[in-house]
Amino acid sequence: MPPRKHRSGVPRDCLSNLPLELQYEIIRHIPLKTLSRLARVSRLFRDVVTPILYKQDVNEERPRAIYWAANAREAGDEAITKVLDLAKQYGGDVNRLYSLGDWHQHKTTPLHIAAATGNIAAARKLLELDAEVNALGRGLPDPTAFADTSIRHAADHGLWRPLFVPFVFRNEEMIQLLLRFGASPVLLVPVDNPTATAHDPGTVNILHVLSADPDANITDGADQSYSESLKELIDVPIQQGSTTPLFLALRHHNGRALKKLIVNGANIEALNEFGRTLLTQAISLRFTSRDSQARLWYNGVAEQLVKSRKPKISGYSPQEAWETPLTCTIKALENIPAEYKRATQDVEAMIDLLLTHGADINEKSNEGNTMLHALCDVICRESFGINGLVDIFRQCVDNGADLAIPFTSGRSVLGTCMLRYNQRPLRFFKLLLELHAPLMPPEVDAVFVKWAQSFSLRKSLDDYVQEYRTQVSQNAIDLMYSSVLGYDEVAWKQLQEHFPRTTIAERVVSEILLGPSSRTRWFKLALDVQEFDGNYINKHGNSLLHCIVRRLDKNPKYRELQARSDACELLRRGAIPNQTNARGQTPLQALRSFQEQRNCPVLRLFLYDATALWDDLQAGLATEDQWRGFLEIEGKRPSRSAP
Repeated sequence: MPPRKHRSGVPRDCLSNLPLELQYEIIRHIPLKTLSRLARVSRLFRDVVTPILYKQDVNEERPRAIYWAANAREAGDEAITKVLDLAKQYGGDVNRLYSLGDWHQHKTTPLHIAAATGNIAAARKLLELDAEVNALGRGLPDPTAFADTSIRHAADHGLWRPLFVPFVFRNEEMIQLLLRFGASPVLLVPVDNPTATAHDPGTVNILHVLSADPDANITDGADQSYSESLKELIDVPIQQGSTTPLFLALRHHNGRALKKLIVNGANIEALNEFGRTLLTQAISLRFTSRDSQARLWYNGVAEQLVKSRKPKISGYSPQEAWETPLTCTIKALENIPAEYKRATQDVEAMIDLLLTHGADINEKSNEGNTMLHALCDVICRESFGINGLVDIFRQCVDNGADLAIPFTSGRSVLGTCMLRYNQRPLRFFKLLLELHAPLMPPEVDAVFVKWAQSFSLRKSLDDYVQEYRTQVSQNAIDLMYSSVLGYDEVAWKQLQEHFPRTTIAERVVSEILLGPSSRTRWFKLALDVQEFDGNYINKHGNSLLHCIVRRLDKNPKYRELQARSDACELLRRGAIPNQTNARGQTPLQALRSFQEQRNCPVLRLFLYDATALWDDLQAGLATEDQWRGFLEIEGKRPSRSAP
C-alpha cells in the first residue's frame, strides 16, 4: 500500500493540533482502514499509523504492500522502492509465495511477479533486499505464450524460476539484471524433483528457450554466445530421450543457434524422442513439412550436414539410430503432403547425395530393414505415385542394393510383394521378376501354393519352378494338389509335371468315388500320379475297392462296366482284392450284401476271379506274370463311362 504525501504548504494540519488524549482515543477506537485514510492527510497519523499498517499487512494471508510493488508497472520507481523498503523494515518477507488468482496451488514469489511483468524497479529492489533469485514458483501467467510444445508441456508440469519468463519474452534488461545477481541457467525443474540439477532430464535451461526462438539474442552480457558459456548444458534433453537444444533449433528453423550449438560441441548423433539423429530428423522434415519454404530450409540443413562429413552416414549399431539416412528418406514418403509434386525427384536427389558421400545402400536400420525393404513397402502400399519410385528401385539395384537380404519377417522383397500385397502394383511385380529377385526358404511353400492357384502366376514364375522345386515341402505339394482339385485340370497336369509325387492322390480317388458323378473325370488324373497306393484305406476304414462298391450302392448312374474298369485300374496300382474293411468284409462280400437291391454280375465275377487269383499268388500257386496278364486282359474289356 503506497503512502501518499499530504497536502503541501500546511505546516501543521488540524488533526495534529488535537489534544494528545483525543489522538490516542482516535487511534484506539477508529478502524484501521479509517486510520489509513487519516494518514493520507495528517503527517502525525501517517507517522503513527504506517508501522501499524505494514505490520498488520505482514500478517495477512496475502500481504498487499509487496504484492502491489511487484505488480505496479505504472507507479514511479521511487514509490515502488519506498514501499518495498517499508515492507521489509516492518517484517515483510520478500520471498513469500503468493497464490495466483483462484488457483491456490499456483504460487510465486514477488520476484517471479516482477520478472514476469517486466517491473525492473521492483525486481532490482527485491534483489537488493535479498530476494531469492532462483526461487521456484508454480503456475505461469500465460502458458500459451510459449511457442514450443515441449517447453510448454514442461512449464505446465514444472516449477519455474524468475529468469524463465524474461527469456521467453526477450526482456534483455531483466535478463541481465537477474544474471548479475546469480540467476541459474536452469529455468524450469520438474514438480516431482525440485532439487534437480542442471543435467537432469525434465529441466529446461537457457539453451532450450533460445534454440526455440529464432529472434532471441543468443549472446550474453559479455557478448559471448550462451552455447559457448553454457557448454555443459548443450546436450541436456527436456525429457529422457527427448528434445535437446539442437533439435529445438532444427524444429524452429533457428539456423544461428544451430550453427553455434554444433560449433560448441553439441552431440549431432544424439537421438530425439523419435529415435532420430539430427541428420535423419532433418531429412524427415525435409519431405514431410507442409511449408515449401520450410522444406527448402531443411534440405539445406541436411545437405550441409552430409557434405560436412560430421554426422554418421552409415555404420550405425543396433543401439543407435532407429533409421538410417537412406531408410529415413524412403519412409518419409508415407507422409508427403499432397501438394508436394516434386517429391520423387527430390528423394532421388537425396539418395544420390547420401550414396555419393558413403552411405551403405544395404545397411539395416534398427528395425532390421534396408532401404530396398522400405522402398518395397512404400511402392506396394500405393499410397504415393509409384512410377518414379519403381525407377528408383531399379537404380538402387543397379547401384548394388541386394535383393537377397530378407525382411525381419524372413520374407524376401518378391515374397512380400506376392504374399502381403497380392502382386500389386503389377509393374513393380514384373520388375522383380525381370530382376529375378530371389525367394527366401520360409516363404517358398506359400509362394508355390499361390502359384498353383493362379493361371497368370503359373506362366510368369516358370523359371522359379525349376529353381525352387526341390525346396517345396511335401505338405505344400499336397496343398497345391488339393487347391486345384475339381476345377483346374491344366493346373493338375502342371503339378504332375513339376511335382509328380503327392500323398493325397489316394484320398482324392476316395473322395471322387464317394462324391458326385460330375467329378469322375478326375479319377484317371489321380491314378496317373506317381507312387499311387492302390491299397489306401480311408478314414472310415474302407479300401478304394470298397469305395467302388459303395458308389454302386449309392449312385444308380454309376454303371457296372465302369465300376469293373475302375476296379481293374486300382488293382493295377496295388489294390488288394481281399482287403477287409472296418466290418471285416472284403469288397466281394460287401458287394454281395446289397446285390438284392442291385444285381452286379460283371463286377461280382471280376472280383471273384481277382480274389481267387490273388489268393493263389499269395500261396505260390500263381505267378506275377499271370496276375499282370489277368489285369491286362480285363483292362482291355469295353467299359462305359458313368454319365
